Amino acid sequence: MKLHRQPAAIALVAAVAVGSALSGCQASRAKTATPAASSASSSTKASTSAPYPKKAIPGWKNCIEDPAMKPNTVMLDCIHEATYVKKVKWKSWSSERAVGTGTYSTSDCGDKRCSKPKTWTVTLVLSDPVMTPEGPAFSNAVTY
Repeated sequence: MKLHRQPAAIALVAAVAVGSALSGCQASRAKTATPAASSASSSTKASTSAPYPKKAIPGWKNCIEDPAMKPNTVMLDCIHEATYVKKVKWKSWSSERAVGTGTYSTSDCGDKRCSKPKTWTVTLVLSDPVMTPEGPAFSNAVTY
């Protein structure tokens, strides 16, 4: 399993960090692993300083959207929208984590064009709930 950072996600972190200083929004960072045969590992994590009420049930923020419960698609690349897990079937959703399975899809986007997506089935785990300005949300997504 080889980990690498997504350049697009890092650019988003810089843009969000600047906006965060002005508006109190959260910043995010992402890590992904390349697929080994038919499996992959990916992690997307956002942080915020607001305390999280442990009894609240968090949602998932797809880029700039408000936190949503049990989304059908979980975006992992907010710049090109080229890396995501789609057709998610949720097995569990609690105040601490959510677990589902879906189709991981990623494309190489360069020069305003994206390559044909590569897809494979993954297990998706959302964790590390935080309080965002829009409400409670998981801040970490891992696929394997």
